[in-house]
Amino acid sequence: MSSSQPNVIVLTIDAFRADRASLHGYARPTTPTLERLARDAIVCERSYTMGTFTQTACVQFLTSSRPLSYGGYDYGARGRPPTIFKCFHDAGYHTTCLS
Repeated sequence: MSSSQPNVIVLTIDAFRADRASLHGYARPTTPTLERLARDAIVCERSYTMGTFTQTACVQFLTSSRPLSYGGYDYGARGRPPTIFKCFHDAGYHTTCLS
């Protein structure tokens, strides 16, 4: 990775209620660490998915592909456009996934 490239963290959280996150205006301090990260970050305030559960939503997000355009989700991201992580890797980033 070049020193001119910014560090990138892609953080997804399953079963997260934005209306209970102080990051998004909830009165109690429920997400102080996320608030600290968000100060110097790009925070997506409005994200939408065509899938209603994790398996469909993540494949869409990671590959920028529509739900049934590639025969459903039985094979995850296989056969779909490159994932966001592959694109970062091809651009010279060191990529790691923690799940």
